[in-house]
Amino acid sequence: MSTGPSALSLAGTKKAHLDAAEFRGVVLCAAASATKVITLAKATISKGFGERKADEYLVDDAFWNESVAGAPLRNGSREAALLILAARREQ
Repeated sequence: MSTGPSALSLAGTKKAHLDAAEFRGVVLCAAASATKVITLAKATISKGFGERKADEYLVDDAFWNESVAGAPLRNGSREAALLILAARREQ
C-alpha cells in the first residue's frame, strides 16, 4: 500500500460527478454493441489534432464555421464535435 501522494484526489467528487461517469460508461457500452467506439482525452487532441490546443479550437468561431456544415453549432456542443473531428482524422 502506497503512503505517498495520490495523483488523483477524490476530495471534491460529488454524487453528480459519479452519476455522469456512470452514464458515460453506459452510453459507451451501448454504442460499442453497434459500432467501433474510441475515447479521446482533450490532451490527446491538443497534441495530435492540429497546431493549437483543444481549448483554442473551442473558442474559434471561424474554425467552426469552416468545419461544420448545416445549422449553427451551439458553443456547448463544440467539445463533443471536436472529439468527432479528431477521431475522424485518426482513421
